[in-house]
Amino acid sequence: MTAIMQVRRYLYGNMTENVLRRYVNGTYKRLSFKGIMSFYPLITDESQMKYLDQWLVSTIINVIRKREKLLIQHNPNFNVNQFPFNCDKDSLIIKCKHEEVFGKKGLMQIPSFLRIYKALRLGLTREGIEKIMNPNSFSYYDS
Repeated sequence: MTAIMQVRRYLYGNMTENVLRRYVNGTYKRLSFKGIMSFYPLITDESQMKYLDQWLVSTIINVIRKREKLLIQHNPNFNVNQFPFNCDKDSLIIKCKHEEVFGKKGLMQIPSFLRIYKALRLGLTREGIEKIMNPNSFSYYDS
């Protein structure tokens, strides 16, 4: 769960899945984009975002499999028939989205390059590039 939350924070900045969804559906009118994607507001390759989403899920699955092997090495009686070790790619995506943690759904939802891309595109149309790009974007040019 911690890794998923860290990846989400890296991609989305301080936004949660719920905040991002509300922005896209129009409930929130303005957001402050601060994640890594806010440095690249003019990206237009949606298929690349879908590919990155697939890559992220594959990476998470590989990490889970490696963790499973380590846990079995340390405890041969480790029960692999539990979440997330008993999930394939599709069931992992669904379970992470609907699994309740501390009484809240969506905390474990796997972040999406495509979701933040769509929100950035919407923000670009609604507010312009100055409002959606990361405020620290210009610090690259400081000497």
